[in-house]
Amino acid sequence: MQLGSEPDPTPREAMTWKDIIPGRCEQLHVSLPLSGSVSVSVLDAPAHLQPTRPFAALLVPREQEQDWMFCTSNGLWDLLFSSSVSRLVVLRRLSLAHGGGDENTENPATWFTDAIIHNLCQIPGIIHSHPLSIPSATADDYDDDGSFKKLFSPLLSSLFPWNHCPLGPLSDPYVVYEDNVVERLVVEMRHSEALGSDILVEDVELACSTDEALGGAEPNKRELRRRMRFHQMPNLIQTEVSVTLYKDGHRDSTHGLQDVRLLQERHNAAGMSDNVSSVQNHEVFQTDLEVRPDHSKLVHKYLPPIVAGLVLASPCLAACIEANTRARVLTIGLGGGALPFFLHKQFGFSVLAVDTDETVVELARQHFGFIENEHLQVQIRDGIKVVYSIAHQACRNSLESKEVLREWEEASRDYDQETSTVSVHDDPRMHVIVVDVCASDARLGLLSPPLDFLTDTFLLAVQLGLHKGGMLVINVIPRAEQNLRFVAESLRKFFAGIYRIQSDDNHVLFAFRSKIADINMSCSFARLVAHAVGEGFFDHIEEVDHL
Repeated sequence: MQLGSEPDPTPREAMTWKDIIPGRCEQLHVSLPLSGSVSVSVLDAPAHLQPTRPFAALLVPREQEQDWMFCTSNGLWDLLFSSSVSRLVVLRRLSLAHGGGDENTENPATWFTDAIIHNLCQIPGIIHSHPLSIPSATADDYDDDGSFKKLFSPLLSSLFPWNHCPLGPLSDPYVVYEDNVVERLVVEMRHSEALGSDILVEDVELACSTDEALGGAEPNKRELRRRMRFHQMPNLIQTEVSVTLYKDGHRDSTHGLQDVRLLQERHNAAGMSDNVSSVQNHEVFQTDLEVRPDHSKLVHKYLPPIVAGLVLASPCLAACIEANTRARVLTIGLGGGALPFFLHKQFGFSVLAVDTDETVVELARQHFGFIENEHLQVQIRDGIKVVYSIAHQACRNSLESKEVLREWEEASRDYDQETSTVSVHDDPRMHVIVVDVCASDARLGLLSPPLDFLTDTFLLAVQLGLHKGGMLVINVIPRAEQNLRFVAESLRKFFAGIYRIQSDDNHVLFAFRSKIADINMSCSFARLVAHAVGEGFFDHIEEVDHL
């Protein structure tokens, strides 16, 4: 069945999809009979990206059509960066109410196809971009992935950037979104005024991957995790902690999240939802089936490398232990509090966590078991201003920094009133400062950290706010090599020694004022670190000279 009988389009319409327009993000909708539709997102890579392929398509898996990563701008942009293509087309199948509408019973083999052709013809520039034909189909083909891809192959052909790649698309242009989540359960969705968007806390059940099985994990074992995700950056897991099910006060390995879901549905159906109580560190259901956070290990993949990198600051941190004092750590960005909790519990550090979002702090306390004490505290403050405060006070306490202080006060008048009245400690300097904050715009290709944490003013403040031998840690999530290079070059202005551990998409950078002469992997503090996260990461520490 041929397309192309419509009137000739204007030149602009005919060229709409043949060319790559850097930064383009278009949303199209193809209405279908029986009250269904297909949402089509077309994204062209920003100019700074260096794609490895011209084109790819992604068919969103069933039951995930409303997931933030597939229906928000930042989620879509991150999918494009991850795919490394010049143009990405994302298709979402929306509701299709079978059995209703105006189905043509006389021609069941053609009516559904005819309706699709008619609606495709309404989209400017689509059917005229390339000669098209569409196979005959019925409503049943809508739900079958293979049939759906054949049905909409003409659409992909018309959306292909022919002027950018005249050879045309591959026979199978689809990329596959894969995760090992077999069950999801929403714990809470809450709106954040600070973010201007929603925060999702969910429990997920993960199937053991092949790599994990080869590494010694049980092939059929499933892991339970609790996650926090932000609507504004949906593809990033802000926090992930291990959770364990308990029944009647005892650890239970026979149940999963599906059982918890069924119990919740049963309670809700019986009008018993008020009996589901939430306590500070776990949810207790009427059935005595509990979901408890487990902080004995770090499961979020980039957190163990952060801890492993402490070995680089062994002389500074070991000196605190020998002097019977607590090393002081500032973590900017709380999430669920897994990292500050672990640093305090495993090493006895005095940890101050700061976050600008009161909602995040409340969720960490309520759902992630984050409990404060004298040496583990959280403040709802701007982390940049906290660092300015520390640096300002450190300058006031140091005769050697008087000239720097005068320059500082001249350069940062906006912070003078706040910083001059802050006295956090006799010596306010930190031994470790961790920046673990996500950006708000995925189009920049740098998901973490935000650019505000890479300014000369902030990095100078970090340098002044660290003890001798102290360390800055930054979690970097670049979507292109030049993004990582930019971060390293920004750091190099103030820190001579820069080191890295890479974990999948995360590059954890460790910065020191001077290069480290020798890394002693066998000292007593190094053994503490190895006991906490294993020695495997030590072999992956590398100095960053040039990127």
